[in-house]
Amino acid sequence: MSREKKVKRSKATNDVTNAASTPVPNLAYDYFQMEEEEAKLRDSQDDENIFRKTCSEIQRNMKKILDMKLQRRPLADIEELRVETSLLFMTLKKINRLDKHRLKVAKDAVNEKKQKVDNFHLQLQNLTYEMMHLQKEVTKCMEFRSRDEEIDLVPVEEFRREAPAEVLKRDVTDADPHQLTLARLQWELVQRKQLSQKLRGLESMRSSYEREIEKKRECLSNIQPTLQAVLEAAQPLQADLGLPLQAHQAEHASAQYLARPLYVLYVQAAAYQQAYGDCFDVGMEGSVEESKALLETTEENQEEDSGESDQEESSTGKRHRRLTRSGAGSSSVAKCLQKHPLSVVLTLQHKGYKLQVTFTYIIPLHIVTVTANVTEPHGISSGVSASPVMCPSTILDNMFGDDNGLCSPNPANHFQLKKNGLVDFSQVVAEVGKAYRWAQRLSGLEFLQGCSSATVVASHEVGRAFVEELVQTVTTRFAARVVLYEQLLSLEKGVVPVPAQLSDHFPSKVTS
Repeated sequence: MSREKKVKRSKATNDVTNAASTPVPNLAYDYFQMEEEEAKLRDSQDDENIFRKTCSEIQRNMKKILDMKLQRRPLADIEELRVETSLLFMTLKKINRLDKHRLKVAKDAVNEKKQKVDNFHLQLQNLTYEMMHLQKEVTKCMEFRSRDEEIDLVPVEEFRREAPAEVLKRDVTDADPHQLTLARLQWELVQRKQLSQKLRGLESMRSSYEREIEKKRECLSNIQPTLQAVLEAAQPLQADLGLPLQAHQAEHASAQYLARPLYVLYVQAAAYQQAYGDCFDVGMEGSVEESKALLETTEENQEEDSGESDQEESSTGKRHRRLTRSGAGSSSVAKCLQKHPLSVVLTLQHKGYKLQVTFTYIIPLHIVTVTANVTEPHGISSGVSASPVMCPSTILDNMFGDDNGLCSPNPANHFQLKKNGLVDFSQVVAEVGKAYRWAQRLSGLEFLQGCSSATVVASHEVGRAFVEELVQTVTTRFAARVVLYEQLLSLEKGVVPVPAQLSDHFPSKVTS
């Protein structure tokens, strides 16, 4: 029998002997509780020292076993070290279990403390919320305003002076401010009842007045057609008697549709005519309906660009594009020179000669242009040298300094015309008329250098200050031109007019 078999047999024999001699453990005993109580009794520092010592012994035994295996020592010696090392592992497990028990106890204690802290924190939050609620209630109570504070009560001095004795109660109110406030409120109630009764009386009176006014208004509305019929029937009589009471009524009603500068001109000219008599006539020309439509719609200021097309088009397409551009250019010029549908006409007469001055407003350029027309009493003039004197295009030139109307007084017009392909305003004078500076002043417009047209608004003050001077100047100019024209006509015919006071100095007949 080999040595290994002998060792195994002896080991088995020893195990049986030990099993027979070892007492059977009591399985009903609670070893977990026993170890838990043992963990409480033992010192953790001692267990730590035992743990370190046991670990070092295990390391030494493992090293010895390795050396014995390398030296091929007997298995019995190795087995003995293995058993001893296993027992050391059992010691480590026990120490580990004891440590787990201690850890569990520590965790339970920490959880208990945490639960207490959470309870305290919750109580603190509840108390904080309750404190905030109480503070809000206190603030609300402090800010509470009673209804009596919103009432504008009479001052205390006035209350003591005007309130009756049964309301005043001086013996009570002098000592108690609360009773004083109650008395003031009672006096306020008495006064308001009196005022309410007075208000009802006034409202009933107002209702009666309103009914009376309504009756009179209805009566007037019934009289209106009758008055209109009487006025229409009286128009022939007014014409025969030379009383044009309603001659300009319709025209004045239509004046509201004039452009702002022309309206200023019309109002000031009509006022001057009414104040100084019929020194000239003022009227309007044009379509009122078109002016109404112009006021209701907004003008589009964006120019149409109709010249965009591909560069790869044929020559026909290119020629068509050039025609389109030309049409667009003419359309843009027409928009730039758009006239207001209504214009104002001033008419002056002298010795049968009639001068008609037409004022037109150019909307995009924001200026007023003038066109003159002269009518002779005997028709078309046959004079040669006298005709330029009454030429309509020059009869109003240079009345106030060097002002021939060929340049626009609005500085912005230069750029507007240049944008539409026009070099100067003189190119469009024949189409729109002359833009005299005095015409702008008469219309309430004052243009300064560097001032755009958008900032200039027609003013009645400007036109009112200039209308009298202009009327006198135009009247004097026209009368002088008429006299000069007649003299030139007489000279062309060989007739020299002699004043009556100088007729004695000239022979009545000359013969040769």
